[in-house]
Amino acid sequence: MNRSNNNLRDWLDEGGARLPKGKNGVDKWVNDADTVARVRELYPPSSMMRVKIENDRRMFLTAMAQIKQEMILGVDKNVYVEPAIWTIEWARNYYK
Repeated sequence: MNRSNNNLRDWLDEGGARLPKGKNGVDKWVNDADTVARVRELYPPSSMMRVKIENDRRMFLTAMAQIKQEMILGVDKNVYVEPAIWTIEWARNYYK
C-alpha cells in the first residue's frame, strides 16, 4: 500500500488552474457541470483517501509482519519488501 494523493480531485477542488489543458487535457470536460460532478463522485479528495490508505496500509503491514518470517527461507530473513516481490526478484536472478 503506497501513500499517494488524489491529484486530479485536489486540482479540481483548487479551481482546475493546474489541470493539464490541450488535446489530452481537461478542456472537453472541465466546464461541464455533469462531468465535474461525476469526477468529484469517483475521485474522493486526498484528505479522505489518506485515512483509508493508512488504514489499509496498517492492515497490510500487520499481515506482512505475521507471514514474512514463514515465507522467507534462508539465514537472512531481514527483507524490507513484500515477500511476493522478494520472491519474484530472487527467481529472476536465480533463473536469469
